[in-house]
Amino acid sequence: MQTIDESLITRLEHDGNTQTYTIKNGSYLKNVFAALPSGIINKTETGMGATSLELDTRRNSIIVEPIKITASSKAHKHNAFYIGSETKFHSKKVSDLDILNYINDKNILYKKIVVVADSLRRIFDFIDKEVFKSYFLMIDEIDSFQMDSSFRGSMERCLDYYKLFDKDKRAMVSSTIIKFSDPELKNEFLTTIKYEAPTKREIKLILTSNINGVLFEFLKKELPESSEKWMVAYNSVKMCKAIIDRLVSEKIMSPSDIKILCSAGSKEKVQNYYIELNSNLLPAKLTFVTSAYFTGFDLVEKYNLISVSSIHVPYYTLSDNNFKQIAGRGRKGLFSETIIYNSRSEPVEQVDYGVEDLVHAANIEIQALKCIDLNYKKNPILKTTLDEIRSLIISRTKFDGVQFVRSDKDGVSKISYLNVDAYQERTRVRLKLYSDAMTLEKSLKEDGHFIKFEQIHSTIQILGESDNKDKMGSLSDVIQLLKSVTHKKSIRSQIDFTTLNHSQKEIIIFFEKFYQYINNAQLLDKLTIALEGRDKRKLVNLEISCKFFSLPNDNLLKRNVRFHIAIGTEYTAEDLSNRWNQIFLESNIYNSFDSPIAAVRYTNLHFNVTKRRAKNASQQPCYYIEGENPLRLTPINKTEM
Repeated sequence: MQTIDESLITRLEHDGNTQTYTIKNGSYLKNVFAALPSGIINKTETGMGATSLELDTRRNSIIVEPIKITASSKAHKHNAFYIGSETKFHSKKVSDLDILNYINDKNILYKKIVVVADSLRRIFDFIDKEVFKSYFLMIDEIDSFQMDSSFRGSMERCLDYYKLFDKDKRAMVSSTIIKFSDPELKNEFLTTIKYEAPTKREIKLILTSNINGVLFEFLKKELPESSEKWMVAYNSVKMCKAIIDRLVSEKIMSPSDIKILCSAGSKEKVQNYYIELNSNLLPAKLTFVTSAYFTGFDLVEKYNLISVSSIHVPYYTLSDNNFKQIAGRGRKGLFSETIIYNSRSEPVEQVDYGVEDLVHAANIEIQALKCIDLNYKKNPILKTTLDEIRSLIISRTKFDGVQFVRSDKDGVSKISYLNVDAYQERTRVRLKLYSDAMTLEKSLKEDGHFIKFEQIHSTIQILGESDNKDKMGSLSDVIQLLKSVTHKKSIRSQIDFTTLNHSQKEIIIFFEKFYQYINNAQLLDKLTIALEGRDKRKLVNLEISCKFFSLPNDNLLKRNVRFHIAIGTEYTAEDLSNRWNQIFLESNIYNSFDSPIAAVRYTNLHFNVTKRRAKNASQQPCYYIEGENPLRLTPINKTEM
């Protein structure tokens, strides 16, 4: 790799398909290297200037950014050609003729195109196949492509184009690299660039069961006495707006001193607080930012940072990588950094599926799609609906909200490796980073940061306005509200039921059924997990398990279940179906199972069950009953009642 100033490189290590450069602290890449290397570039620190280096390099470049704010601002700063929707830097949308004229302009020796991910395909309408040899393609913030791929198909299509470039004509860059599952990218050459002394941050870590209340009280205390700017990173437009409304109504801040940096799609929700970033300074004394502004822009002033993470709503949950990227926006450093977060009261019960499991599931789905293709094409009527059916199956076949099969730019069904990456990362964050209340602190300390830990409670309740598009947010609000109630009083006497929407009322009603029988913190955790998948069946199944657990031992149903299904005994699926039908009959319950598999699933809601394989082909597999209470529910402490 060609260098400009070797004195800035203190160490170089080679190991097979990887190389690691250690450079002097504060060095910018354009002062060290003549050009970016090809392959995956893990620059370990934000602000090293990888994009600046590529824009200065004497070659034709296409630089892909995950969002238009980043793409537009970088193109504006470096006088590059921007392709994307309108911004304050680029108020007019680029036409096809504009693209064609720029590419063919012989007065521009080195073409520099900065494009938002959704618009990358437009370039290939005007540049022939020579583009793969005459241009260098750089994908910036590649981890954002992985994490956003589940709701932006264009992210994965960018990787399809990436693979068409020669290996020495392409690079993917990030300071927070996530491991790739795609076999074509696993062996991509990896360059790691790090400083001699990695950045260590001083972080105040606040654990609470009431995030919004603590955030509000924190701001209420700090803002009136502070002349400095503040930035709050909270990936909920609704909750940002609710906290702002409370700050303004209590006259803690003037509306003119508050802004929200979020996507243009949320402009109507935040009204006059909406703004687009048009400089390298925060636009107000207090600025809220959502995920659209977590990466890719530079602020050249010091400010106080508060990052907010809620484990109870997936897209409110921030990873260690998110915290690093958000803090990295402050190029001059920070006055202070605070993280406000919550946790569950017990470990999450979730199977940690590996990459092989997810890829296998995707391959089975692709085989099924091929089978449908084959059969539908045989019939002239069904053939006309094939595309619709294929699209419907792919979109509806999701696991924990993630689909592992996609259609590429040619309409061919393929494994969605970026979605596999995203699922793996979210699982890591859920099961490891937030496995208990103290794991986040431990992880940040292991990274070398200096942590001051506090646990704070707040009685202030802040609920955002009802919004059907943000159903998970509204359900999270009511979960937070229920955490403040006591079983010593009726729920209705502690909550204003008239202010809740239909979904929130359903949760209250569910909680009312069991809060006097099951440990409240545990019940709310189970309820939160059931809501996360947005699958009604999970809530129904939870209710069945909680209801059976809460029944007294002399209840007719409970006695019949224990009589017909004995612990320490194994049954075939057909046995279980027959036994449950008998239980329903004797308990005066109008229900029955036609499917033995349905009976097995129902058994799993009442017992810990282990499937045992059949000893030979003539026998059926059996289900061994290990014990009751598969959710490990804990009865409420009677002394508290």
